[in-house]
Amino acid sequence: MSDAMRMRDHLGRIDPAARVHDRVTLGKNVTVAAGATIYENATIGDGAYIGPNVTIGEPLAAFYSDPAYENPPTEIGPGSIIRSGTVIYAGTTSGPRLQTGHDAMIREYTEFGEGCGFGTFAMSDGRVKFGDGARIHYAVCISQGTVFGKRVHVYPYAAFPDSLHPPCRRHLEAPVIGDETIILLHAIILPRVKVGARCLVGAHTVVTEDVPDGMAVVGSPGKIVKRTADIPCKVTPGHHPYPWTEAQEKAAEASK
Repeated sequence: MSDAMRMRDHLGRIDPAARVHDRVTLGKNVTVAAGATIYENATIGDGAYIGPNVTIGEPLAAFYSDPAYENPPTEIGPGSIIRSGTVIYAGTTSGPRLQTGHDAMIREYTEFGEGCGFGTFAMSDGRVKFGDGARIHYAVCISQGTVFGKRVHVYPYAAFPDSLHPPCRRHLEAPVIGDETIILLHAIILPRVKVGARCLVGAHTVVTEDVPDGMAVVGSPGKIVKRTADIPCKVTPGHHPYPWTEAQEKAAEASK
């Protein structure tokens, strides 16, 4: 047997050092690696990979005070890859092929569509919704209730606060991000702001007001500068990289 085959020999198995609680449903060919914990009332889809020291179905706050507490259902879709150190709280659901980075934190009742990605050290503060194909990169911080449309890309260190006057918890309202919008490094989308579909938010931009569909916004505070469709490629003459549509994404993947 080759070294590569030996490295993959653990796939489709439950490691003896993993802890799988009662009332857990595991699909076909699920891998649960050493140190992983899957709490009760969780469902893991066919072919999913649960990496080392992952926690699935982390109990909610009531677990520590309510003797009658019962974990809400947690579902990880088929073909998902949950990498080492990720913590997924109870009540979270995902469609097929969710991928997380290492040490991601996904709080309760987060909802993922199909084919989503959630990066290393990224944090969802619960009740966040991600449309199909949404991709969250390294160390993004997302407040409770934020909504992302389909195929949204969010790049490292972006933040989505929900409080107008932190730490005040009155009048909380998280941002809403439309389909196929791209949000670049260190951008901040302020509470109550709605960013439309197929927009581009520049690096270090602070978005303080709603952004209509198809617009590029930059600066602090953010200002609309042009349509995303009018942004030229700096390398290829005549090419316009935005809006970043599903067709462009598929073409980029095929060219790798």
